[in-house]
Amino acid sequence: MAEVPRRGPSAAFGARLLESTRVHWPQARPHASLHAELAVSAGVVAGAAALTLTPVLVVAALFVFDTGAAVEGVARGFVWLVGWLTAGVSLWEVLGRVGHIAATAMASPAGTMVLIGAILTAWLALAGLSRVMPVERGDL
Repeated sequence: MAEVPRRGPSAAFGARLLESTRVHWPQARPHASLHAELAVSAGVVAGAAALTLTPVLVVAALFVFDTGAAVEGVARGFVWLVGWLTAGVSLWEVLGRVGHIAATAMASPAGTMVLIGAILTAWLALAGLSRVMPVERGDL
């Protein structure tokens, strides 16, 4: 195959091909892609907030409430969730409602301040841990 001369398509064929695909493909709408980017960004931020705030809220509940009451509340919440799911409640409906409530709470000024406080607390905790923990050069 190395001895066979290589021949490429002509320039006219390439131009005709590009023109035909340009006619048949719909033109991209910039506002549609902007909405999609905003939706994806909101989903990523909501997921990060959920992953960050869940442990913070559990620890805060342990400090604010009695430890036994917090553990009992978490256990009752799981029992309620299992009861709802076995009764026929859709998991997506439950997650949708929880997401809607969380988004509404984060969009409020108080929720935003709580979120900023939780982020600053996590940042300070990581900064403190980096000062306290010894550097292990062998694991890099």
